[in-house]
Amino acid sequence: MEFCNKKLEHLPRLSWCICYKKGSQLVDVYHGSDIEVSEKFIFEGIWDDDFKKMNFDKSSIFMGTGCLIKNNKLILCTPCHTLAKIFVVRYENELFASNSLPFLLALSNIEIDKKYIFYCNDLRSIMVGLKKCSTSIPTLIKNKSINIYYFCNITINNNLSITKTEKPIIATFNNFTEYKMFIENSVIKIYNNSQDNERKIKYEPLTTISTGYDSPACSIFAKKIGCKEGVTFKTSRRYINDSNDSGIEIGKKIGLNVYQYDRKQYLKSHTMPEAEFFACGTLGEDVAMLPLENILKNRIFFTGFHGDKIWNKQNNKASKFIKRGDCSGCSMEEFRLRVGFIHVPIPFFGCANHYDIHKISNSEEMKPWTLNTDYDRPIPRRIIEEYGIDREDFGIEKKAITIVFMPDKLKNNMTKESYVDFTKYKETIPKNSKPLKVLKYKFLYNLSILNTKWNSIITKLFRKIGFKIHLNRIFNTTLKIGDTFYTFHWGIEKIKKRYEIKNDGGKP
Repeated sequence: MEFCNKKLEHLPRLSWCICYKKGSQLVDVYHGSDIEVSEKFIFEGIWDDDFKKMNFDKSSIFMGTGCLIKNNKLILCTPCHTLAKIFVVRYENELFASNSLPFLLALSNIEIDKKYIFYCNDLRSIMVGLKKCSTSIPTLIKNKSINIYYFCNITINNNLSITKTEKPIIATFNNFTEYKMFIENSVIKIYNNSQDNERKIKYEPLTTISTGYDSPACSIFAKKIGCKEGVTFKTSRRYINDSNDSGIEIGKKIGLNVYQYDRKQYLKSHTMPEAEFFACGTLGEDVAMLPLENILKNRIFFTGFHGDKIWNKQNNKASKFIKRGDCSGCSMEEFRLRVGFIHVPIPFFGCANHYDIHKISNSEEMKPWTLNTDYDRPIPRRIIEEYGIDREDFGIEKKAITIVFMPDKLKNNMTKESYVDFTKYKETIPKNSKPLKVLKYKFLYNLSILNTKWNSIITKLFRKIGFKIHLNRIFNTTLKIGDTFYTFHWGIEKIKKRYEIKNDGGKP
């Protein structure tokens, strides 16, 4: 078995899609210009070992996606984080797999079901963790679903049977020093991998920086490999009003040249920029990253996604299943594949060992860096303060730069061109095919709202008498049915066009 590689310059740089026919010894691969390829491997990414070993399937720090052929079997590898995934569909005697859903749909000639309105709900379910998330989405073909794979390897035999295996397990962390050294050494190893002379593309570091906890800590690790540049957003989303979140001053103290951007700069675009973020199915909140595209090409992009959970001292949901608090970072993939950068969210390093990390956060040795507030992350605080940054300079209040596309505020948060085009497209969508599911969903949504209000009331009452408690929600249906549910359909319709392949053996 071997790959038959077909580079197409018009495709997004880091996109790939395979077409494998049952019993064949050839695996057709259609891919963008920056994919690393040979007869036995295709991939985009970096990992914590010698590039020449080509063993990213055995890595617990693989940042990217790819495929290997070993022992006459096809092995697909997802990244070691849950911000991206691999899509697979078997149709008759063919199997298609890709790191892009629009690419998979375009090459396989399979359509999503316009009547199905719960795609965003399915794709956002990764928030609840690997154990409970949706692992497939429906298509227009009856009883034919597209499988979704996160944080795993997938083995495919020549009869198209599929076996999923877990990523290698990281050793335990006994204390802060062990954990910090693990991250530091991993960052050094993936950077060395990115610089190998046998690579087609080499990647240089770029980091995010803000006034919070996570990105400053990650920037300090990036500095270990000579990172000189950072990006920051002038303001962040904080409740109702935007607030200052510029990391320029912290970046200077770390030794970074920091470029500052406006999180709503995308609204000045005339190219319907939201589409590629909506096409990922998680409501497009990372569109704020759009102005970075001119600086992100061929970069290792260090971010602090998932730090809010993995480093939160008070998180009582420590789990090996990678439970998250939101979907931030998940809608960047089509943007990333087009621009051509490797996303490295450092908090995901060793995240399957969340129990150990949480234990360290609450250990005796971390008390000097514990504030006992609602916004308390001793691990990044210690990393940052030991580097020489003053305690008062960061980690004061929780902020976010993502864009929230609420159903009643789409017009305000979309460019004029996008909103007009989306409105016209929405009129073509037929009535949903599952009215009973819609009624059930609305009922659960209302229960979720009541649950949130009730928890808030109880928490405030206990605080008045001197007790601090945290109540989990029983009902977690937080998305109100509305226009936002159709942004995915619109995004797919737009982005599929960039993956059209013509005059090639009958492919679209």
